Amino acid sequence: MFDTLREIHISDIDIRDERYRISPESENISFLSHSIKKMGLMNPPVVRPMDDGKFILISGFNRIKALQQNNESKVRVRSTDTHIDDYHCLLFAVATLAFKRPLTQVELIISIKRLSRYLDREDMTKISSAVFNTQLAQEFIDDLMNIGSLPSPALKLIHTGQLSLKSAKKLVRLDLDAISFFLDIFSKIRASASVQLELIQNILETSLREGVHPKSLFQELNLPNPLDGETVDMAIRTHHFRTLVFEQRYPVLSRTRQAVQDKIASVKLPGTIKLIPPENFESRKYSISFTVKNHEEFEKNIQHLTDALENMTLREILDS
Repeated sequence: MFDTLREIHISDIDIRDERYRISPESENISFLSHSIKKMGLMNPPVVRPMDDGKFILISGFNRIKALQQNNESKVRVRSTDTHIDDYHCLLFAVATLAFKRPLTQVELIISIKRLSRYLDREDMTKISSAVFNTQLAQEFIDDLMNIGSLPSPALKLIHTGQLSLKSAKKLVRLDLDAISFFLDIFSKIRASASVQLELIQNILETSLREGVHPKSLFQELNLPNPLDGETVDMAIRTHHFRTLVFEQRYPVLSRTRQAVQDKIASVKLPGTIKLIPPENFESRKYSISFTVKNHEEFEKNIQHLTDALENMTLREILDS
């Protein structure tokens, strides 16, 4: 079905037709182009002949792009027979990649979304080990299909690691305006999966309390949005945004935390010593740490801590 080797003109391949493509386009194929130029094309692309004499790619999109970059005019391909259908071409495209390496989250989402045109989730579960090289539960397939229904920027953010599957799953339940609002946020920050969920939850809860739609929250509260400063380092921008959202969700706790931080600063411990208050003041356990390079610095830090025992502000912090 896929074993016929033939040489065709690259210009006869309709590279705009990406119905079987499941991997995001590689932005940089210079290494692949160089490898093909030096080593040759070791794995021929797979194509499907069409009635108009053209071909469409089933696998090998980046290889064809690399050959074009090398100004090649012809390519040796594996061609299907003329009677094969879309479903089996798609199965081949997915399985070929899945048995070469584990599919990425985005590739899984794209594959399942496209296969859902031909299979229900029960049938997809039955063939998953043969096609995806792993067993997929029906519930997981449902989650990926729902995530696949999000606006297209969501897949790009999942691909770049800026949106986790858990966060995407939470966004699916929101209206389109709210989804677009959160996708815009995550396109401008880089946060861990747990922080993403924290941001979504805090913004939704604050919006509910204030009686406004999430996309209007900052405007309604007359707050400057730290994400507007796109020239700021992404890590700093993420920290500032997380702090702002937390302050709006927990204003009393935020004021308490700031007051404690100000008191800790007034104790004037050296930079090598860190006194860290409880995260959300749910407990009264403070932690303290210090860094040293040698025994002498260790002694100095111990002396600083001993001297701090006489500091009344420190006593007030720890006994309050």
